[in-house]
Amino acid sequence: MAANIKPFGDRHAISNVLFIFEFAVPLAPHAFIALRAGGALHERLKANLPRVTEQQQVLVNFAPDQNFFSPPPFAPQGVIGGISFDRVKPNGEPALAVNIQSNALFIVCGEYERWNDVWAEVKNYLTILAPFLKGFEVSAMALQYTDAFKVNFPRGENQPLTELFNTQTRYLPCNIDSLTDSFHSHHGYFSEPGFSLAGKILTNVNINVTEQASVFDVHILTMHKYQLLDTFVLANSEGDFNPLTDEVFQYLHDENKAVVGDLLTDQVKETISFNSRQSV
Repeated sequence: MAANIKPFGDRHAISNVLFIFEFAVPLAPHAFIALRAGGALHERLKANLPRVTEQQQVLVNFAPDQNFFSPPPFAPQGVIGGISFDRVKPNGEPALAVNIQSNALFIVCGEYERWNDVWAEVKNYLTILAPFLKGFEVSAMALQYTDAFKVNFPRGENQPLTELFNTQTRYLPCNIDSLTDSFHSHHGYFSEPGFSLAGKILTNVNINVTEQASVFDVHILTMHKYQLLDTFVLANSEGDFNPLTDEVFQYLHDENKAVVGDLLTDQVKETISFNSRQSV
């Protein structure tokens, strides 16, 4: 290849993957008590995710006059709106983080090697949280990947990124073969899921390319959000994890493979062993 294309990792381009569970009804502030210091769940999560951060809940008092709201905002002391547990990489970025907010549960992994390994770790924390989540209903589940590449050309020339991006892809404009500078492309659409749960899949393909000193930084963000027609229970009343969650995220993972596989050239997919990792 004329272009020098360097993926984020040695064997893949994934910089992080995010799992999202949106609650059908926001959690009440007292629900977080079980996750605070002194509780069994707190200690189990903190064992491998030692950095704990509590987010205070802020309430803004809106006034009936023309000042829109009456300063200052008021937050009852000790009322929290979220709590996160994480461990960080040497550069300070999260290696893995579990963030429970009033409206959603977020789990982000910044050390990706294989899908099966990442999902096993995510599932482990979902199982730990199952007693806390029992009976809670979710209205949507989402999987988001961020892939990253650095690209440069001989003699510092700026050329179209046609050795990285498939020029026949459905997810980029047809003028991709003539762009030699920074660009941004955002593509989103709904589709019917080929899965047993009724709902729709919202897919977003967000590509950001910046160029500085003839080096292109490429970030490909792909999100697949399963918007459910009926709410989904992550853990039953006994605190047992719902095994259907495995199938949902395997399905979303496969959807991501189809999209990213259409975006990248065969040469790049070979470089990152994309096809050999279709199922893992």
